[in-house]
Amino acid sequence: MQRFLRILAGGTLTLALTAPVWAADLAAQFDDTGTFWTLTPDTFIAQTEAGAFKWNTPGPDGEAHYPGYTNSPKLSWGEFRIYDANVTFAKGLAKEARLSLFNRGDAGSLRQKDFEALVKQIDDATQQRLGVKPLPMPRQSVTRGSTIMAKRWIKPPYRMTLQWSMMKNENGFRAEFIQLEIESAVTAGGKNTPAVALKTGSNSKTDDLKKSLQKTEDGTVWIANMPMVDQGMKGYCAVATAERVLRYYGSEVSEHLLAGIANSSATAGTDPNQMLGALKQSGGKLGLGVRILADFNVQGFRRMVDLYNRAAKREKKNTLTLGNPIDVGEIYAQMDPEILLDVRSKGMKADFQKFQRDITQKINAGIPLLWGVQLGVYAEADLPQKGGGHLRLIIGYNQKKGELVYSDSWGAEHAKKTMPMAQAWAMTTMLSILEARKGL
Repeated sequence: MQRFLRILAGGTLTLALTAPVWAADLAAQFDDTGTFWTLTPDTFIAQTEAGAFKWNTPGPDGEAHYPGYTNSPKLSWGEFRIYDANVTFAKGLAKEARLSLFNRGDAGSLRQKDFEALVKQIDDATQQRLGVKPLPMPRQSVTRGSTIMAKRWIKPPYRMTLQWSMMKNENGFRAEFIQLEIESAVTAGGKNTPAVALKTGSNSKTDDLKKSLQKTEDGTVWIANMPMVDQGMKGYCAVATAERVLRYYGSEVSEHLLAGIANSSATAGTDPNQMLGALKQSGGKLGLGVRILADFNVQGFRRMVDLYNRAAKREKKNTLTLGNPIDVGEIYAQMDPEILLDVRSKGMKADFQKFQRDITQKINAGIPLLWGVQLGVYAEADLPQKGGGHLRLIIGYNQKKGELVYSDSWGAEHAKKTMPMAQAWAMTTMLSILEARKGL
């Protein structure tokens, strides 16, 4: 992936002051008269570089997303590369644009002086563009060592907020993200409203979560208004899934901020248990609690493998040998899917029944479930990730059909899918919920 960093012949890392030739400059859509706020979803897509944006959520109150894939048209904001972007609509007109001008997941790491230099370049360019001085915003911090900085410019027809975050602790410095939020100066609210990187809602809507449920004639019960976050090419399924739940509860917390506190890696992904631990520590700031409903520790995994080996011997199939350390992915890859299905649904019947009870109880209360799975055990069509650990959302069920309704964080086409409940349980590695705290 092309970056805005170049390694010079002498080995010094420096910022490129001149941008490459991009396919489209999104800044051109933000003229002095505020034409951008008159754009409908269709007109926005029509005058943006073809294929750049796709719909996270279609419709008059939808959200268009630019994922910044390697094969996506390249977008810029003036001289700065856009790594991903979201444009939201309300009542059929553009409401807000959020542009990621740097994030660790897409752009890699930056040294402190290079990160600070890039922030200054964007700061200077924004001030020059608007011709007004910025309003300083209070610092925010979610966990020890993390800092979120922000500046805001207000010049009708725009209110622009620049946010950047870094982590500094005993392990050194780590640049997290730089994001530009663009809103209408007329509808955006007061000058001191929080930056979107960390905006905790009142959670009053959590009393009405059951209103989010839809029930169809065939018996499907599901949460119909779950926000979509497209993780793009990054191994950010865990933090993207967490962001979706937080947005559902009425808070706005960037996946790039969550990636920082959970120590996510763009290539290796995020350990779901590590992320949940980080969310527990940060729960007071984020307005949520964490509850584990099912989790395979080493002892539980060994129990499952023992049951599998007994069944495999009866079927005269190969048994499994656990190494030290245990390679979970390799063990699953060696399993016979039908034997695993039988073991998990019959040999672990009590656990399977609890899995189904947890799903029906939480969904009936309007609460989505974070679902850790091992992909590749059973065939699933059109998945960007073919195997390995993954975190997705359970958003519904159908008891008549014995099906689970789930959602992946890869865009609108992955928003609602179904799977036999027994298969879903057989590939499960973890089940948990994020609970919005009342009164925060």
